[in-house]
Amino acid sequence: MDKLSYKLQNLNSAFQFLELAYRYLTVELDKLSLSNNLDLKQINQDSVIQRFEYTVELLWRYLREYIQVKFLIADLPTSHTYKNEIAEDILSRMDNHIKLIKKIIKVLI
Repeated sequence: MDKLSYKLQNLNSAFQFLELAYRYLTVELDKLSLSNNLDLKQINQDSVIQRFEYTVELLWRYLREYIQVKFLIADLPTSHTYKNEIAEDILSRMDNHIKLIKKIIKVLI
């Protein structure tokens, strides 16, 4: 299996986990809205918050992987770059990455 196929397979799995996390979050929200018992309401509230945090974290990870796969961006080892070859490689791809960042920002705005 080539690297792109592997990444696409991982991306699909990540999306399935994200969908599942979202479903669990909506179930917890439903429980919270139906709860009349103050103690149960507190437990459900805590559960909703934790499910939300987990779902958002999965979403961020999924979006990062999606952008890397969709736009064929390799991980850029920019922190602690001491080797000149690595620095030159990163700089050679920087213009394309900056153009992509601009496109993403336009879509989000």
